[in-house]
Amino acid sequence: MRTTLLLLAPLLAGALLQEPATEAAPPWRGNFVPAPADSLAIEIWPESWSGEWLFLEVAAHGGYVHEGQVIARFEPRALTEAVERAERELEAARIDQRTAEARAGLEGAAAEEQLATAVSGLARARRNFQGWKEIELPMRREQAALQDLFAVHNMEDAEDELEQLESMYGADELTDATEELVLMRNRRNLARSRTQLDLARRQRAFADEYALTHEDQEKEEAIKRQEAGLERLRASLELDAAARRERLSRSGDELKRKERDLERLRGDLKWVEIRAPREGLLLHGGPQDYEPGRTPPRHARGDRAAARRPVFTISSGLRYVVVLELGEKDRAKLAPGSTVTVGSPSLADFARNGRLEVESFPLPRSVAGGESLYAATVILDAELRGVAPGMKAEVRLVGQ
Repeated sequence: MRTTLLLLAPLLAGALLQEPATEAAPPWRGNFVPAPADSLAIEIWPESWSGEWLFLEVAAHGGYVHEGQVIARFEPRALTEAVERAERELEAARIDQRTAEARAGLEGAAAEEQLATAVSGLARARRNFQGWKEIELPMRREQAALQDLFAVHNMEDAEDELEQLESMYGADELTDATEELVLMRNRRNLARSRTQLDLARRQRAFADEYALTHEDQEKEEAIKRQEAGLERLRASLELDAAARRERLSRSGDELKRKERDLERLRGDLKWVEIRAPREGLLLHGGPQDYEPGRTPPRHARGDRAAARRPVFTISSGLRYVVVLELGEKDRAKLAPGSTVTVGSPSLADFARNGRLEVESFPLPRSVAGGESLYAATVILDAELRGVAPGMKAEVRLVGQ
C-alpha cells in the first residue's frame, strides 16, 4: 500500500501543477432574420390618400401563400368617398374653366370693340383737325378778309359819294339848309364806315393772333389728349388681357391639379386589396421587425396598417441571416469577415458556420451611452430548416 502511494504521488503532484482549463467566452446573442436577397417586403405607397388603412381581412402570419393570393383587404369606404368628392370637385373645376373661358372671350370682344371705337374716334378727330387746318381755318381768314374788303369798299363808296355831293352841291342852286343836311348825313356815314373798317381790322387782327390761334391750339391739344387716351386704353386693355390670361392659366392649373389628384386617388384604390406578388412564407411586418429589440406586428381585423413601411414580408422560409449588436470592445477583437458559428437554444444539435460583417459606424441610439454598439450580420449561405424569423441565435467565433 505504501509502495502504491509512493508511485501515485508524482502523478498527483503533476496534476496539481497543471494550469486550470480556460473558460469559454460567452456567445453573442442575435436573431434569425430572412435574408435580404430572399425576402420581399410589401409596403403601401399611396400617391394621394393620407387616411387610415383599416384591415377587413388579413392572411395569417407564418402561412404559405401563392402568387396572386389575396393576403389583405382594407376598408374602402373613406377612400371611395374621397374619390367621389374629387370627382365632384373636378367637374366643378371644369365648369369654372368653361365659364372663365367664356367670360374671357366676352371681355376680349368688348375690349376689341372699345379699342376699335377709340381708334375710329381718333381717326375722325384727326380728319376733322386736318379739315380745320386745311379748309375751315383758311376759309375763316378769307371770310374775315372779305368782310374787311367790304368795309373798305363801303368807305370808299361813301368817300366818292360825299365828294360827288360836295361837287354837285357847289354847282347847283339848292338851299344851304338842304345841302348841309345831305352833306352831314354822308359825312356821318363815312365816319361810321371808317370806324367800322378800323373795328373790322382790329377784330381780324385779334382773330388771327388770339381767337383762331387759341382755337387751333385747343383742337391740336384735344387730338394729343385723344392720342394719349388711346395709348392708355391700349395699355389698360393689355393689362386686362394679361389678367384674363393669368386667371385662365390659374384656372387651368387648378383643373390639371384636380385631374391629377383624382387620378392619384383612383390609383390608390389598388391598395384596398393586396395580393401576394410571389409565393412563399408570409410574415407580418418587415424583416427589420424581427431584429433584436424589435416587436414584430401581428395584424388582425380592425387593426390599422402603417403606410410607406413594410406591412408584410414574403420569403422562402429557408434562407436567413443572423442580426446582432456588438459592443466596441468585442468589435475591436474581430478581423474583417471573421468566421463564426451560429447555434440556437431552440434547436438541439444546431450549428452553422457563417461570415460576420460589422457596420463601420455605431448605432445612433448608442452614441450617447457608455459604450458604442455596432450592427452586425452573420451571412449564412446554407438553407436552414426548422428556423423561424425572430428566433434567438447564439454566435461564437470559430475556435472559442
